Amino acid sequence: MGRSTKIPAGFYNASQAIKRLGVPRSTFYDWVEKGTIKKFVEPGKSDAFYLKAAVDDLAKARELFTIQYAADTTTFEKAKEADVQGIYDLAVSLWGTRGTYPYEMRLARYKRNPDIFYVLKYMDVVVGYVTFMPVTTKAVEELKTTGKRASAIITLDDILPFTPGETLEYVFLEIAVRDGVPKPKQYGMRLVLGMSDVIEDFAKRGIKFKKLFGTSRTADGIEMSQKLGFKESLLPSTEGTLFFELDTETSHHPLLEGYQKITRGEGSSNRK
Repeated sequence: MGRSTKIPAGFYNASQAIKRLGVPRSTFYDWVEKGTIKKFVEPGKSDAFYLKAAVDDLAKARELFTIQYAADTTTFEKAKEADVQGIYDLAVSLWGTRGTYPYEMRLARYKRNPDIFYVLKYMDVVVGYVTFMPVTTKAVEELKTTGKRASAIITLDDILPFTPGETLEYVFLEIAVRDGVPKPKQYGMRLVLGMSDVIEDFAKRGIKFKKLFGTSRTADGIEMSQKLGFKESLLPSTEGTLFFELDTETSHHPLLEGYQKITRGEGSSNRK
């Protein structure tokens, strides 16, 4: 067989993939053998290549969580109207009907801005979701000073559109994984990776935002927020609920690496 010298578009050769991942060659080829990283060989050639998107996902996952990223059969996508029920059902599985806001309110928010909900599905079942919702500064300041639940403070009028060429002050971020799923950490990781892609896509469309924020009082939510580099403060009049905030310009977290490159005019990541 002949040998290929030109690397196909959208692929790494072994040396490039190893460098991108920052692992020993033995570890890399062990992952290839196990199928964690798939290799592609062109017909009639002997050199193997590795899909950039898959290698970059694995590299970012290791940076974010320092654990091995294993491929699964879930899909991450922008929510459709029919998915709002699945999002609500997931929230109920975690917090009960009294601990989450009603389906009708979620649907109204979706119709106000159809770009705010993203879902992770397994066999067409919503197993995780991300809320990425731009809101008014007024609502955030009220949240900080009163400590009330975000769902009680943020009205439909507080939900802003994503407009190319405009910079948003605050975007509310919420990440949740369905209770009782067999791989909650892996699903959480997939949600963060998907969210990173969403953030980059907004930057490519000329949509910028200064700060991400959220609240949590659960151990899992607090741990994830801390891992993502959010600064925390205790909300008033609450029993341990924390307010989390992340500055998109000053943060050095891998979550925002691609977004920052795009907004600085340095291009984007190789992931698709």
